[in-house]
Amino acid sequence: MLYKFLSVVALLFLVSLNAHASSIEDSQGNQSQKKIKPYQLTVAMMPSSGVQRSAYYKMLSAFESYSQDVEVHVRAYGHESYKENIEQYLAGSPGAGEVYFWFGGNRLQSLIQKNLIADLTAVWQKGQWSERYTAAAISAVSRNDQIHAIPLNYYQWGIYYRKSMFEQHNLTPPTEWKDLLQACELLAKHGTPMFAIGSKSPWAVASWFDYLNLRLNGLEAHREITSGRASYSTVKIQNVFNYWQQAIDAGCFIDGRQNLSWKEALPLLYYKKAAAVLMGNFFVSNVPDSVKEDLVFSPFPVIDKQIPIYEDAPVDVLVVAKSAMNNPAVKKLLAYVSESDALIHMNQSINKLTPFKEELDINDRFIEAGDQLLKQAEGVAQFYDRDTRPDMANPAMDLMVMFLNQELTSDEVQHTLEAYRRRIFGKIEVP
Repeated sequence: MLYKFLSVVALLFLVSLNAHASSIEDSQGNQSQKKIKPYQLTVAMMPSSGVQRSAYYKMLSAFESYSQDVEVHVRAYGHESYKENIEQYLAGSPGAGEVYFWFGGNRLQSLIQKNLIADLTAVWQKGQWSERYTAAAISAVSRNDQIHAIPLNYYQWGIYYRKSMFEQHNLTPPTEWKDLLQACELLAKHGTPMFAIGSKSPWAVASWFDYLNLRLNGLEAHREITSGRASYSTVKIQNVFNYWQQAIDAGCFIDGRQNLSWKEALPLLYYKKAAAVLMGNFFVSNVPDSVKEDLVFSPFPVIDKQIPIYEDAPVDVLVVAKSAMNNPAVKKLLAYVSESDALIHMNQSINKLTPFKEELDINDRFIEAGDQLLKQAEGVAQFYDRDTRPDMANPAMDLMVMFLNQELTSDEVQHTLEAYRRRIFGKIEVP
């Protein structure tokens, strides 16, 4: 009997981890004793780590202290469960939540198209929040001149170089494409390819497609491709693969990349078997301190000077269930997030960038570099596997891997990509 009792207790505990609703907890992790307040607000989240969970809870707790008439309840879900069921939650699952932590890109666009989230344009304009958020962040939550989410944070992508290796060969981080190719050729002649990359991680390879398309064709053209509204068989996309081929022919990428994941490729950078990596800033936490001191961050080089600068910078956002805007507590939370320093404090604790225009006190040089980069950007993409549908992203990134490894020609890749696009998005008329 004792065994059965303990089994039941364990099962209930596991269920509570998957979807746990509670009032905001105090610093000791104990639910505070509170009187019932006039307004109740339920916020749903999917923390990916204990650090992130703590940061979210602290921000919401500070909001609750600030708004004396609002009582906040948090419903924390398992990451995968949340992603699979958010549409059901937004459609009206009892008690699921009114405000939700979510992603930018296609994940946001899908909720907009299905009419599941509130249009925040009126409250955004009333608060004049465009004066505080960066242009890049605003572009990430805007569709057809309407605001559909509140930007929370983002992180930059770019190229991280071994400074000592470049100095050894009298090189500086390339700012233009031709300089990148020349640096690749010089390093390859000395037996050291420029870029560590592991093609067993297809998303790492897709960063090259993203950046080449953004630098050659711009953000709107990139969104047309990833949303299925444009063809992969155009000259524009042919140009993307032609430039990518130039980098392959210049010896920019390590040999044996097909046998490595993105993490397995990093030691080549550490031991100077490669001179750089194209990666998101999150990777820096994996780097030994001695190597980190020798890294220099630089944006992806310019190709066409007529194209404004756009960057890959995945954005996390807050969205509101369509039926929840009549709750005054919702508008209070959105205003608190957009007008106070709450986001700044939260993002400092999780090492992410706050999407505000103002100069912030940043102690990490890579985050400072990313902050300056994204403040200057005209807009941001969310990364290929966030900007397109998952059933398109997975086979498309596999094709990009095959191109990088020279298993398929650019013509073969384009033809197959377009076949996938038509099957997944339908036979949309394209120019």
